[in-house]
Amino acid sequence: MKCFKALLALAVLGAASAAVAQNSDGRPYIYAGGIMVLPDDRTEESDESFGGMFGYGIPLINTDLPYLGNKLDLEFSGFYNSLKTETADDRDFQKALMVDVIYRFSRENMIDLFGVTPYVLAGIGAVQEDIEDDSEGFFAAEIGAGVRHFLNDHGAAVRGDVRLLEVFDDSYLDVRFNLGLEVPLSSKGAGDADRDGVNDTLDRCPNTPAGVAVTLEGCEADDDFDGVVNSIDQCPRTPNGVPVDATGCSADSDLDGVLDAYDECPDSEEGAQVNARGCAGADDADEDGVSDSVDRCPGTGAGIVVDSEGCAIKQTFSLEGVKFDFNAATLTPNAEIVLQDVIDTLAGQPSMTVQVAGHTDSKGLAAYNVRLSEERAVSVKEFLVENGIDAGRLTAIGYGESQPIADNGTEDGREANRRVEFSVTSK
Repeated sequence: MKCFKALLALAVLGAASAAVAQNSDGRPYIYAGGIMVLPDDRTEESDESFGGMFGYGIPLINTDLPYLGNKLDLEFSGFYNSLKTETADDRDFQKALMVDVIYRFSRENMIDLFGVTPYVLAGIGAVQEDIEDDSEGFFAAEIGAGVRHFLNDHGAAVRGDVRLLEVFDDSYLDVRFNLGLEVPLSSKGAGDADRDGVNDTLDRCPNTPAGVAVTLEGCEADDDFDGVVNSIDQCPRTPNGVPVDATGCSADSDLDGVLDAYDECPDSEEGAQVNARGCAGADDADEDGVSDSVDRCPGTGAGIVVDSEGCAIKQTFSLEGVKFDFNAATLTPNAEIVLQDVIDTLAGQPSMTVQVAGHTDSKGLAAYNVRLSEERAVSVKEFLVENGIDAGRLTAIGYGESQPIADNGTEDGREANRRVEFSVTSK
C-alpha cells in the first residue's frame, strides 16, 4: 500500500502541473478505454480477462531532448481488470496506478502513409492483486507500442496499443491490449501559438502569419505547387513545371518582354529586339508570316490566322494562359499579360469585332457552369474595354460545359475544357 500512496501523490503532482503545460504550448488530454489481458499463470490455469483503464496525459512540448526532441507525453493512468483463475472466483482482480513516458513518432511523416501516428511507451507503477481473497501489492514496469488515428483537427483520436507488464516479486509477465479514445481537455486554439487553428503539438510550421489559410499540418498551402505559397502567389493557377518569380508568376529572366514560359530564346542579349517567341530578329515582329514591310496589322497576336496583308480573318481560337481565380471570374495577373496580345490585335484592326466565349468543364451543376462561364467572358470583355477597346466591338457569352473539346473524365481534359475562346466576327 505504501507504493500505491506514492503513486497517488505523483499523479496529484502531475495534475497540478497541467496548468503550467496548458498555459504554455501543450494541451493536456484524457484517455479512456477497454483492456484485454493475457495474464501470466498465477494458479496454473489463468485465462484472458477484461477490464478498463483511464489516463491523463501532458504533452511535454517545451522539452528538447537529444534524439527525442519535443515529442514526449507524460501520462498517468489507472486500470482495473478481473483475473480468471482456476478458482473461477469473479472477485479475483488486478488494479494499478502507472506513470508512463510516451514518445510520439513524427506525425507528418506517417499520417499520409498509413493514416495513423505510431508511438512507444515505457513506465513504472504499483499493482494490487486480489486472488483467492489474498490481496498483495507489487512494484511493476511496462513497455509497449501503439498507434493513434486522429479523428479531427481538434486532436481527438482513437488509440490502441499492446503492452508487456512485468509484475515483480512474483515475476509475472502479462500481455495487455488497450483500445480507447483520447480527447484534449482544452478547446481548439489553446496551445496554438500562431493561432492558425492547428495545435502546436501537430503544427509543422509554428510561426504561420496571422489570417492565412493553412493545411492540416499548419503550413501555408501552395495549391499550384510552384514553390510560392497561396498568400503571396499572384498567379495561383500556374501550370506544373512553369518557372515562376517570387510572386508565383512566370518570370522574364532575360528582361526581353517575353515570359520564360513562352520564351524560346531565354538568354537574349540585353536590349535586343525580339519577336513574340523571345528570339532576336524583327523582320516579322508579330510572327504572323507576313513581313513587317507589308503588314497592315503589325500587332496581330500569336496564333491568329491572317490574310496576305497580315490582318486577322474570321476564325475562332482559344487563348492559352487566360485563367481565373478558383471558382471565380477574377482574371489572374498572368491572364492579363496574355490578353495584351488581343489588345494589340484589336487596336491594330479598328474594324474587327469579336465574340468572347467562356467554357467550363463538367464539374458542378450545368446551370451554375453556364453562369460562371458567362461571368468569366464578361470579365475578359471588361478588361479589354478598360484597356482602350470599344465595348461596341465586343460581345460576351457563356456556354458552360456544353461544348467540350476534350474528355471531362481526366484532369488534363477538364483543364483543356476550362477555356476562353475568341471568335473574329468581322474584319
